[in-house]
Amino acid sequence: MLKQLRVFDPEFIIDEGREYSGFLGLNLKRINGVSVVTQFRKNGVPAFSVPISYRDSPRISEVDAMRAAGLFGSMEIGQSKNMNPMFFVFRVHNKNGELKDEGGGLIVIDSLDGHVWRDDEMVEYMYDFNNVI
Repeated sequence: MLKQLRVFDPEFIIDEGREYSGFLGLNLKRINGVSVVTQFRKNGVPAFSVPISYRDSPRISEVDAMRAAGLFGSMEIGQSKNMNPMFFVFRVHNKNGELKDEGGGLIVIDSLDGHVWRDDEMVEYMYDFNNVI
């Protein structure tokens, strides 16, 4: 399946003996990226289409993201769950260690500039870049 990606990016080189995790290094138009991640998911391969700026630009550290998340209310921030390099996802706890469910119980911090992702921003990204509704 990875060999076929050369159709979109002739510079893409595949190492067949390697297991891939993280950025593949593809340079795709957004609409082609949507097609690729859709096919990956149909074949049981978890994948996200991520804008190139998140691959090529310096990103904030998890510590800085946690600090930014902690600025929003009187809550405790748990360890991040990073499934996507575009943002850090933190579970929100109250002072007693109980998970908070308000707002989904999560706070999402952008890995480039540290802003908090709004719900509508996440929905737009997941639809426009990953064909997920």
